[in-house]
Amino acid sequence: MSKMNKWLLSSGLFGLLLALSGCVSTNADGTPKETGMIYRFLVKPLGDMITMLVENFNWSYGWAIIAVTIVVRVIILPLGIHQSRKTMVQSEKMQFLKPQVDIAQANLKKQPLGKNKCKRKRR
Repeated sequence: MSKMNKWLLSSGLFGLLLALSGCVSTNADGTPKETGMIYRFLVKPLGDMITMLVENFNWSYGWAIIAVTIVVRVIILPLGIHQSRKTMVQSEKMQFLKPQVDIAQANLKKQPLGKNKCKRKRR
């Protein structure tokens, strides 16, 4: 990965962290302003869903939070399955290449010390 890609990835993840960290502006009484994007699309719907479960099904807030957590986990499940599949494929590739890598490492150990080193051109 090049330096530019690493920088873009790290700055993007840092920006996402800041956006999702719950930093919302508040009113004078401490309640969050309802103008923020994260508040409108994440906090408000999930809060309304918890309140709806408590009021309509006569649940406690604990059970409502558990139900919402299960719903969110089911929504995120395909991402986890995809990541697990990619990890398994990568592991199989490494197992396939392991004999060749072992042979190459054994050959490097057999060579005299001077031949292993890269020669630098001096300017």
